[in-house]
Amino acid sequence: MRKIMHVIGCGASALFWAVGMARGQPHDAVTKAKEYIDQDVKRHRWELNVNAGNLFKLGYSGTYQYPYLVKWNSRRLKGNHGHAWRIAVSPQLGNHDTVPADDTLPQGSRVFNDYNFKPLFAIGHEWQRIHGRTMLFGGIDFAGVLNWSKGTAYDAPSPWEGGASGRSVVHYRRHITWLASFLGAKIYLNHRVSVSVESHVQFSRGIESYRSLFDNEFIARSKLIWKLVEPVPCYFIGLSYNL
Repeated sequence: MRKIMHVIGCGASALFWAVGMARGQPHDAVTKAKEYIDQDVKRHRWELNVNAGNLFKLGYSGTYQYPYLVKWNSRRLKGNHGHAWRIAVSPQLGNHDTVPADDTLPQGSRVFNDYNFKPLFAIGHEWQRIHGRTMLFGGIDFAGVLNWSKGTAYDAPSPWEGGASGRSVVHYRRHITWLASFLGAKIYLNHRVSVSVESHVQFSRGIESYRSLFDNEFIARSKLIWKLVEPVPCYFIGLSYNL
């Protein structure tokens, strides 16, 4: 296991080795890199993680990467083993009103989103194996995205009478919850700042439905339920600050 932990710091080792080669001292560079990786760092109780993967547009809209994670680390280690609780809550609420100029106003083009509420939540637990500045961790997250929205279109064409127009309203729901098994690696740059990468396998269930009305009269409704197992090799690139 100790050898596996050293693999996490291979990037840092390669960097030190390259610098050492440039200076004609490859052996000293590797020795310093090993000393750096093996050096213990102070463990902090709270850890704030921002998903730097958003800068590289990891995955796609359906995977819903956490924008951030807050971790509460165990105070004491048993040997080189520890654990942490993970949590994230990301509310999102918005609306918009589109009104073109009166002389170019086509039928149904004036649309108003009464609301669009889409919170994301996550709670989980991770087990950690620590060696010096490196860490292997894995665990389970329970998370979800709950989406409620209502859209209104004015001067929309009537579904029953040609040439007539009125107000069309669509209620939309899209709820996705998932249980994720994750595995990751971390390296501490110092006792405050660290970088991590983690992969997920997600077992998700989704419900998507809508209901439409025209001038307060029911038109149609639909409901779709699905289940999915999905691996996400690079789900989260964490830049963390330890408090």
